[in-house]
Amino acid sequence: MLPIPAARSNSWYKFIIPATSILAIILILFTRFVLFDQPFTLVIALRFTLLAIVPCIIAGAAGWLGARIMWLIMTLSVLIGLIWMAYLSTGHTGWEDLSSLLVFFLSILLGVIIGLIAELAAFLYRRLARR
Repeated sequence: MLPIPAARSNSWYKFIIPATSILAIILILFTRFVLFDQPFTLVIALRFTLLAIVPCIIAGAAGWLGARIMWLIMTLSVLIGLIWMAYLSTGHTGWEDLSSLLVFFLSILLGVIIGLIAELAAFLYRRLARR
């Protein structure tokens, strides 16, 4: 298992952010155009690409700033959200697109909240361990 890079390391923007972004793009485009069986349009593909990249950049920026636990939890929440989104794509009544997108956003929001709580707990643990 690869260790998480140190804060302010060049690895964050040279490897970690691009790798997680590419993985998220592949998963979200696969979900949209393969599982949802929608016709490919470049405009929609670019929008979903942007939708996949933004949370990965935010998580990577948090990791670069030193919130490595938050990065890990946010990255897992993005991946779980994409898998959950794919799982909800079973029916084709039209509501699955909207509900799966909302589930994706909910997963990211929960990842941010849990990541902040975990970072706060780690900070308090380190602070109390010094005493």
